Amino acid sequence: RRVLFRSERVVSKSPESSLSLRFIATRVYLVMDSKKQSQIKVLLDGQPLPPKYYTEDMDEKGNIVVQDARKYDVINLKGDYAPHEITLIFPEEVAAYAFTFGDEN
Repeated sequence: RRVLFRSERVVSKSPESSLSLRFIATRVYLVMDSKKQSQIKVLLDGQPLPPKYYTEDMDEKGNIVVQDARKYDVINLKGDYAPHEITLIFPEEVAAYAFTFGDEN
């Protein structure tokens, strides 16, 4: 899928663009922005995110709802600290800036 790389961000340029990242943490955050309200699909290790790991930035289906330029709570593994891969599936024109991580519950 098309993705536009800029010096400080990645911008999805086609529907269903994806970004994958291997990590070891219990919390994952990502600064994102969108010109319109957008829903980002979240996969954990290639599977839909289990509801027990949903965050306050997700809708009832586990999608992150991006409306404003800010840090979004992408995943909360509730203390299940282990290596994982997260995949985010973006609609067009969503910008992703910086991942941050945490280990708090």
